Amino acid sequence: DNSDYLQIAIPNKANIAQDTIGRHATGPKAQSTALIYEDDAGDLSSYTFAELDALACKLAVSLADLGVARGEPVAVQTGQTPETAIAHMAIYKLGAVVLTLSHLYGHDTVEHILNDSRARILITDRPTWDRLAASCDRFETLEHIIMRGSNVQDGEIAFDGCLDTDVSGFTPVETQADEPALLMYTSGSTGMPKGMLHAHRILHAYLPTVTMFYNLELDHQRILGETLELIAAEKLGLLKKGVPLFCGVDGELRGQVFTAAVMAGSPQNDAVMVLTLAEERTPEAADEAFFAKSGAARSTRPRRQRINGLPSVTSGFQA
Repeated sequence: DNSDYLQIAIPNKANIAQDTIGRHATGPKAQSTALIYEDDAGDLSSYTFAELDALACKLAVSLADLGVARGEPVAVQTGQTPETAIAHMAIYKLGAVVLTLSHLYGHDTVEHILNDSRARILITDRPTWDRLAASCDRFETLEHIIMRGSNVQDGEIAFDGCLDTDVSGFTPVETQADEPALLMYTSGSTGMPKGMLHAHRILHAYLPTVTMFYNLELDHQRILGETLELIAAEKLGLLKKGVPLFCGVDGELRGQVFTAAVMAGSPQNDAVMVLTLAEERTPEAADEAFFAKSGAARSTRPRRQRINGLPSVTSGFQA
């Protein structure tokens, strides 16, 4: 009887922040790369697990000062940026609920989602909010706008300012596995978008699939995850395993990219490659540009299928 072997173990207590970056923030992987970001100019920056965790704690304290309570939705619409990852982890640390908003949503969709969820706080960026600001009086419960970047206007709260916070005495909330963590809305193809509420247990439930698909049981492999605009269980599963994620886009692509996850490097160094598959940027150009900027080592280990002579696998899209 293999019934026990086939069961997925779900702990009584779980928290997505603690089970991903938190579990590595003080361990052997504390100074390992957790996130690599490519900005619109093509410049790269990176964050370790310890750095991401510390920033998430700072934002969590600032959100708590705004009255964010356990189980409360906080809307996040910051695209493929480090702020998205930091916001997710900060909200989970408070036992609050991340409400994901895509940059592709129009006025009516955002209005419906914010009003339906009763969200008080929206974390956003200037271009996105400027498209919505004219309709802000239709957002019934919205009280605070936390703005990414330096262009912060009157009545808005600077995201960077939220990271200048004393975290002494802050203790993350200990959540049950069945407590709500992530609120996503459907596309609304058959009516208004409908909320889908996920609990912290989703990470543990999805982890076997992620582990099998990416061969994460092989410790010598280094894999780069996919984009962050809508953080899903797949990306969280990679972080739980201590695998770095890539976010950011070429300035010409505006987010319309596929990022290929490629193994490379040694146990001491997480070296990765991103392959952008789009008309505006050939795979060869993306390949060479990323290696030139990052200094990452190429992988020669066979993997699934080879693109450009390199083993690759993507999230939600088999290259």
